[in-house]
Amino acid sequence: MLFYTMVVDFGMAANSVLTQYVSQEQEGEWILDSVGFVPNSDGALAIDGTNYITATIKQGATSLGTWTTNTGGTAHVAGTRIAPALSGGSALEFGQGDMVTIDIAKAGTGGVFKGSMALAFRKKAADSHYT
Repeated sequence: MLFYTMVVDFGMAANSVLTQYVSQEQEGEWILDSVGFVPNSDGALAIDGTNYITATIKQGATSLGTWTTNTGGTAHVAGTRIAPALSGGSALEFGQGDMVTIDIAKAGTGGVFKGSMALAFRKKAADSHYT
């Protein structure tokens, strides 16, 4: 397994999108296995239908997983892990230098996106696919 961990502290203007990139730096092909986000005490957000944040994990234009604090979504509770379900077929495969894109969209005056994020990759076997 290969893990990338980062601290995120995105204070954003209302109705804006911030894009963050993470480069997969290991040789060979790796499969993105999981993404976890843990809000810190300043990053707690209640579910809100007007002022919310949506996070999307992508490779290129392909969405691999998303979550939102919009109505019907997931609140950001300090110290509680959020782990979106990942899908995307072969887009889950990352070679050396491929970028994981993290889009954070803020609707309304929404709150902040603060906490830590971890990306876990597993080595792709020579004869396997993304499953």
